[in-house]
Amino acid sequence: MYVGGAPGTGRTTTALAWHDDARHGLPGGPSDGRTVTLDASDATVRGAAAWLAALDEAADAAAGGTAGGTPGLLLVEDVHLLPDACAVRLHRIMARTDLRIALTGPPPAELTGYAAALAADCPAHVELPRLRDRTGELPALVRRMLDHLGADDRLRFTPASLAVLAGHPWPGNLRELHSVVHAVARRRSTGDVTPRDLPDGYRSSPLPRRMTPLERAEYDTIAAALRECGGNKLRAAQRLGISRTTLYNRMRALRIDG
Repeated sequence: MYVGGAPGTGRTTTALAWHDDARHGLPGGPSDGRTVTLDASDATVRGAAAWLAALDEAADAAAGGTAGGTPGLLLVEDVHLLPDACAVRLHRIMARTDLRIALTGPPPAELTGYAAALAADCPAHVELPRLRDRTGELPALVRRMLDHLGADDRLRFTPASLAVLAGHPWPGNLRELHSVVHAVARRRSTGDVTPRDLPDGYRSSPLPRRMTPLERAEYDTIAAALRECGGNKLRAAQRLGISRTTLYNRMRALRIDG
């Protein structure tokens, strides 16, 4: 299975849920089947040889969880970051029948080279939308997160607070929303959550109008660079290939905090 989407959209959760659903009704039930996770970015940090050894070990470990009949899961995150040699070995392992394999990465349309071939050979595909395209689901998503955090049923986000949240571009997607909900739940145990109860930076909609698709893409790119550089604007500008002055101007135009 290939699960594509922007970071924070729930790729890992979706892959694990797919495996868990598949185990229900099979011999041994949901207790069977081991999950082993590898991150493709480690191939860059540790080197291809070390990652390939870890891949073989992880595949055998996942397959080793099949006692009882249910194949284990090998989950490989961010396959678009794999060096060619690692992608070729993973492709061979995908032919094994004694384990299940799930891959995560960006939307399929953004894949190239070996990563695109890996995704194409997956029998199932799921593409997860960005949170900004799911604002109609915000009430249910927030409630589900509150329940997962063990919050009181009487803690509720008011329509006004949900409307404010719906106006944000959410470059961090579900992960970012979860951090906001978690921050609120730590401060309040019950009652109505109004806009003033939201964390700083989320108490009003950042944009007075809807962004164009180009502005959305630019906003996401700049916000991601700032996050990856720990808020350091000089490093973010260098990563983006623009001057610091240009970065400041675009941040002001797009109303990006930082």
